[in-house]
Amino acid sequence: MRNTIIAATLVLTANAASAEFRNDFTTGGGLLKDCKSDDVTLQQGCLGYIVGAVDGLTASSVIAPEYPKNLMICVPDDVEQGQINYVIVRYLETYPEVRHLNAVFSIQRALNAVFPCD
Repeated sequence: MRNTIIAATLVLTANAASAEFRNDFTTGGGLLKDCKSDDVTLQQGCLGYIVGAVDGLTASSVIAPEYPKNLMICVPDDVEQGQINYVIVRYLETYPEVRHLNAVFSIQRALNAVFPCD
């Protein structure tokens, strides 16, 4: 019984920590804050969010030819995750006026500026 209580406590603690980690991903500013955090968990959450957003944006660019060209992103195959993260962080640092936007829109703007589709 004691082991069950300890295991349940650990699960609840882990869930509370992961709920904390979600932080403020609704805006580019929240994403920037987590990407630049000293907290490794927040940094990993930022990276995971960016990976998911880039995958979704890339898929939209490929499967929806009617999608406006000025919103599409075409990241070359040889670009690494670290480069993508750098582009997004630098963009959000350079253009604070877009930090209030949804995080995915902020990512889209940053990558479209560097990796537009022709």
